[in-house]
Amino acid sequence: MKSLPMTLTVITALLMAACGGRGTNAGAHAGAGEEPQETVVSSAAQVIALSDSLIRFRGADTVDMGRMRSGETVSRMLTVRNAGDTPLVIVDIDKTCGCVDVDYPRHPLKAGEQAPMQLEFDSRGINGWVYKTLYIKTSSPAGNYTLVVTADVD
Repeated sequence: MKSLPMTLTVITALLMAACGGRGTNAGAHAGAGEEPQETVVSSAAQVIALSDSLIRFRGADTVDMGRMRSGETVSRMLTVRNAGDTPLVIVDIDKTCGCVDVDYPRHPLKAGEQAPMQLEFDSRGINGWVYKTLYIKTSSPAGNYTLVVTADVD
């Protein structure tokens, strides 16, 4: 079990290298002369529950963006819920790839409160099975919460 964090670190490093040259702050907008991308939006909202205990015990969630053609942008609406007893703030989200963009609530979530979170994956220049990691930094002293994004790009 002790080798799991090392394995995840190695996998994350390999996946960052396979990001198609885009850094974590790279823009995902089409430039002049490029064809507009097709955007697919999901209507089902997956709930991401956050609490001190879930973060402390390395809780994680996976969001499957599904199967898509290279060049498509897929958007998923998620719901973030404070499953703890104290207010919780999402301070920042670190991404392993600029191909993922997140719009998250920036206000404190009271215990039990929910808020929408928009996740977008740009598959331009990417082929094959994709595994990207988001580290959700919160006001919790317990650390980060891991959100894994997967997709199958043809």
